[in-house]
Amino acid sequence: MKEFEQRWTRQAAYALLGQTIDFFLDAYDLMFVTAMTPILAKVLLPSKMPAWLAYFITLFGYVFTLIARPVGSALFGNYADLV
Repeated sequence: MKEFEQRWTRQAAYALLGQTIDFFLDAYDLMFVTAMTPILAKVLLPSKMPAWLAYFITLFGYVFTLIARPVGSALFGNYADLV
């Protein structure tokens, strides 16, 4: 059993702390934008548009960024590694 025992290095602890802080900041960002969606829909979209449609269009903008983030990082990350 001793062969599987490992100690946490300082770098591993910092990486875990950084990932935890990043997760909570990202969760806060998601909560903030979704909570502000009705206000953003009224401010950014025409007033003649039905409220439910404006709400979903505003949320779609945020959903698009969540989907495009890993796709962009995969494409441009690979390109950056090559260059």
